Amino acid sequence: MPVGRDTFSVSLPIAEEVAFEEKFKYLIVTSPLLNEILSVHTKQHLKQEPSFSFSSNRPRNHAGTLATLAGFCMAFGVERWVRPRPPRWSSIPLPMPMTSTAAIPVSLFFVYRHGKRSSIRQSYQTALSRLQTLVEECHRLDTRIHRAINTIQEVELVSRGYRLSTPLSPISRIEQTSKSRHCMALRQRLVGLLRKAFMVYEEAIMDLSDLVNKPVVARFYDMYNVRSIASLSAVSHRESEESLLSLEYIRELAQLMHAKRRECMIHFLSLSSATEAHDSLHRHYENEWHAVNKVLNTLASETKAFTVETKEAVDQELSKQRYVEVCLQEAL
Repeated sequence: MPVGRDTFSVSLPIAEEVAFEEKFKYLIVTSPLLNEILSVHTKQHLKQEPSFSFSSNRPRNHAGTLATLAGFCMAFGVERWVRPRPPRWSSIPLPMPMTSTAAIPVSLFFVYRHGKRSSIRQSYQTALSRLQTLVEECHRLDTRIHRAINTIQEVELVSRGYRLSTPLSPISRIEQTSKSRHCMALRQRLVGLLRKAFMVYEEAIMDLSDLVNKPVVARFYDMYNVRSIASLSAVSHRESEESLLSLEYIRELAQLMHAKRRECMIHFLSLSSATEAHDSLHRHYENEWHAVNKVLNTLASETKAFTVETKEAVDQELSKQRYVEVCLQEAL
């Protein structure tokens, strides 16, 4: 943007806006949330990225503002120099200098512009912080779900006399030929939690529907091979209630939750307020980012709650198994 237009515009410079959009999209595309398959490696931890701060290293250009202020100062000085002085005996006050009269509204404009730009920058910082928190919480949730599934598999194998090994022996076929089930409470909580997580991400997509660019969404769907899943019916074709608690169904449900979460991330990449154009010129730009930040905050808090619930469910199951082992040893 030319210096003159930037000086008398309340929107952010386009270079500053582009810098934020690149950081926002970078957090998404470099995260495992866009992977097609949900996979967790227990020995691989999420890389601790430095906290993104939009306030630092952003483009700054005060040339227009300084030139305007310098012009007013020069005009005021010239007017004071050439302005005739009233006679000592005259009691009629001279009118206010024209430069002072013009400086008042200009000063008010600069105050308003500073407040407007500061508000947008704060929205940027909030968006980056909440998005980074969401990515980290999603990784923790995936790790906890993986741990819960492994716990069920280990208990099932040990109860049938198998030895634990790495990787664990497959349990799906064994469950298909046996009606015996262990860790029923953990299974039920996992199924309920994954269903709720699916609905949370579905609601987030609905909240973002008016904030995205539909053609961009369609292009990203093709690019990332995303298939929109409207409901949980894709994995609900089970004959009995027992099959709805099988490890095979839990894994399918976890993958379905991840697919819906991946679809939600595509919508964040397709925001209308994060295009290549100079979007901060729009009147509703700041309100749109407030809405996006609200969705991000909801997703981060809900995902954290799911992580805590999963950890509690696994801890309760492990405590129960230890109690059973102690009782068996005392009986012997």
